[in-house]
Amino acid sequence: MVVQGKVRVWRNEDMIGDFQAPAAIRIEAYALHRFLTLTDQVTIACLHNADHADPDGEPVIAERHDLILED
Repeated sequence: MVVQGKVRVWRNEDMIGDFQAPAAIRIEAYALHRFLTLTDQVTIACLHNADHADPDGEPVIAERHDLILED
């Protein structure tokens, strides 16, 4: 979910477009995804489907993703 600002989004190496807040972006489970901020003051919220949760209720993490901030 793009809460504030504008981003460009890639899913599994394919650019899927530019999204301006407010915007919901569906990314399937286990898909690698990345964002490029196109404006200042960007806020992104990552929501997980509870149907894909472990028995303890935590989302399944298939791969580690890091946020890289640049000046």
